[in-house]
Amino acid sequence: MAWRINCGKPERNEVAALNRLAAELPDDWALLTNIPRHLTGSGPRGREIDALALSPQGAVVIELKHVGGLISVTPVGEWYVGGEILADRSGTPYYPLQQAGKAAQVLKSALGAAAGGAYIEACAIATADSARIKFNEPARPQSIMAMDDAVAGIQALARRTRGVSHLSLQAFFALIGQRIPSNLDALWRAQAAAQPSLASPARGKRTSRAASNRQRTTSPKKSGVSFAEIAVVVIVGLVIGTYVMGIM
Repeated sequence: MAWRINCGKPERNEVAALNRLAAELPDDWALLTNIPRHLTGSGPRGREIDALALSPQGAVVIELKHVGGLISVTPVGEWYVGGEILADRSGTPYYPLQQAGKAAQVLKSALGAAAGGAYIEACAIATADSARIKFNEPARPQSIMAMDDAVAGIQALARRTRGVSHLSLQAFFALIGQRIPSNLDALWRAQAAAQPSLASPARGKRTSRAASNRQRTTSPKKSGVSFAEIAVVVIVGLVIGTYVMGIM
């Protein structure tokens, strides 16, 4: 079970999905939910974030949409449900994955150098139990998933990043104005401490290969007389022999 950190009040149709994500993600993950707009930027630059999943493997911004049934996703990220495009009350189409992507960019900008080079992935989840995702171009799948596939999808996205260091974890929690839970902090510190020892065998292998290469390159060459040298000796011998025979 992940560590659930509530930063704001979730919408009623988000509660079940957030509870399920927190219950199914591993113990060394943190799920920061409902991050308010004002924490990620001032004025229109700020973005409300439904959820941010953090693990040593990576960080993923999550956009939730309580939509069910068959969802057809166009190559540009539009969602069609029951033949109608998913849109707000004014008729402006939603682009859930793009929403999550922009939120990830804004979040990284808000963190600045404190992010420590952490790359933040983004995904969109259709949270209704009946949701099924169909991509209009199957060869170009997007990070959009139904609730049943969400945890596996989030973990796969996290593995595509460069990971999140313990220092970056501190920066994320500082942004939301909360302290890291002590047990979660201990888990991350332990994993960070174990990383150098994991690299040692690889360095040993590289050293062994280098030594082997040096042995191969410094081994003495075989000594011997060339064919040309033998030919010269034979010719000189014949000339001398002919000269001696002529004298006799």
